[in-house]
Amino acid sequence: MRYRYVLLLLSIFLSSARAQVSIPGSVRDLIVYQSPENGETCVPAQTTLIVRPNASTLRAHGSHDFLFTARGTSSGLHEGSVVISDDHETVIFKPYKPFDLGEKVDVELQISGEVAALPFTYTFSIASMSRNEQTYWLAILRENEEEENRNSTDRSLQDNLSDTAGFPAITIDTLASEKVAPGDIFMAPNGFGAGFITAVDNTGYPNFERRILPLGCENFRPWPNNRVSYFRIDQVGSDGTAVGQIILLDESYNLIDSFQCGNGYIANDHEFQLLPNGHALLIAYDVRDTDMRIVTGDSNAVAHAKVIGGVIQELDLQKNVIFQWRTWDHFKITDATHIPSLKTVIMLDYAHLNSVDLDTDGNILASFRSMDEITKINRTNGKIVWRMGGKNNYFTFLGDTMQFSHQHDVRRISKLRITMMDNGNYHTSIWGNGTLHDTSYSRAVEYRIDEGSLTAKLVWQYRDIPYASAAGNVQRLANGNTFIGLGVSNRPNAIEVTPSGEKVFQLSLPLGTYNYRTFRFEELEPILAVPSGDDNTPESLSIHPNPAGDEVNISYLSQGSGQMHIELADVLGHVVRSAVSTAEEAGKLSQTFDIRGLPAGTYYCRLRQHGALIARKLVVHR
Repeated sequence: MRYRYVLLLLSIFLSSARAQVSIPGSVRDLIVYQSPENGETCVPAQTTLIVRPNASTLRAHGSHDFLFTARGTSSGLHEGSVVISDDHETVIFKPYKPFDLGEKVDVELQISGEVAALPFTYTFSIASMSRNEQTYWLAILRENEEEENRNSTDRSLQDNLSDTAGFPAITIDTLASEKVAPGDIFMAPNGFGAGFITAVDNTGYPNFERRILPLGCENFRPWPNNRVSYFRIDQVGSDGTAVGQIILLDESYNLIDSFQCGNGYIANDHEFQLLPNGHALLIAYDVRDTDMRIVTGDSNAVAHAKVIGGVIQELDLQKNVIFQWRTWDHFKITDATHIPSLKTVIMLDYAHLNSVDLDTDGNILASFRSMDEITKINRTNGKIVWRMGGKNNYFTFLGDTMQFSHQHDVRRISKLRITMMDNGNYHTSIWGNGTLHDTSYSRAVEYRIDEGSLTAKLVWQYRDIPYASAAGNVQRLANGNTFIGLGVSNRPNAIEVTPSGEKVFQLSLPLGTYNYRTFRFEELEPILAVPSGDDNTPESLSIHPNPAGDEVNISYLSQGSGQMHIELADVLGHVVRSAVSTAEEAGKLSQTFDIRGLPAGTYYCRLRQHGALIARKLVVHR
């Protein structure tokens, strides 16, 4: 009995001691987002390691405090450098050499000074397919897409743009000039042997044109701050494989920058978004050798199918990958719709990622054509917020029983509304005899999205257009009109309609030519020249403190008498603070903004005077 009493007292003492001494947690508990995740497979050999700690952890540590140990099973220990992104949120470990194909990598992360946090360990596997193999299969995928495009347009004039061809003749019909929005039309028409980037006026006259060789181009459009981008298709390697890159031009169409995906992925031509903070959203396609016997459960299925997934990346100002999201980690191959047979397929683009857009809350909207799905992705932690359409639909559709099919160009135009090109490859309708028939037709659509009740209400559509089997875009203009690029279709190739559905403008390209997206934009805004000599860049527009918490002082150099417009805008370009001051003469002025109440994140300070613009980044922390 005495022994049991002693044991009871000892048990009480130990329980009390445990209650008073905190048990160390893991560094993992301090991490909001990481890439690669624990257990990820088929990671490219050139990958970096990305982690996003919680805000308080990052504020208390510098890059030298994040200690990565990465060891490959065949390549051994990997040394590298650690950097903190200009977003002041993301830590990147950049190995000095690639990992080996097919190996497993073990990682340990410690944070110096976090004495109560145990090291965080995780593992991922490197892909067995090399970058050259990826390039080869992606080239085949592109050839298949091009063949599909040719089959969907009039092939009788497929030699319309030969190697010696000049700029294609454009036919424009302005049906109601007083209702047409201002601006030029930006596009990249491609024929069979040549491609062009061009900006034409409402008569079809090219204010700018440039032939792009050797393989053509896609997705030519301007951005704020006097930038213009397009995707250039490049020829690489003696085996004829093709990859490309995004080219960035200034307001005079001079080359100033280029973009390529990081972490060993290859940029895809379907999308590029230049964000107001200078970051960029790119996409890539990722080919994997896939055993369809495992996917289907059928021993007679194809053992080595080439299946293509999608990758979304955000690059910071130094071209570091600070966010990466892969369909392989979130979707199933069987999420694809309208696939004849998964057992016999040799090559399958099961997701077909074709657009990404920054939502009003800073997250990402992504369009997956092969799944008939729009997906909202949390840009902080990479988790799926919701899925719309397809086999995994969260939403109830109101006023639109057919929904959308094989869509392109999903865009958030306001807090509650999105637009898209509904290509409609698999629309169906019930005929008078009660039977169900496929009726392919395309339309521009606008939905009102209620994310609370998960409803999508059709509030506007335009159907008086030719069937566009692929590509295309829908652009809401400042005057309320909608500009519609018709992608892969026969004439017309772009139209403009009023809110009531009156067609006021149309553009036609030569038969046998197609254009991925077509845009209308007003003239580019000139950049305010930065003074030289002692008056360097910070003197023109400086922000203090930066990062800032409660208020910020903005100092700027007036170019002379007149009004100065100062704006603080978020990453979507929405103005959150603004002021107007009047300068009597050239000289240095300042303005203080109260930024309490603004969410933490990256903003842009923009200064306008006499029609000129200059901008600087501001980071708000909490």
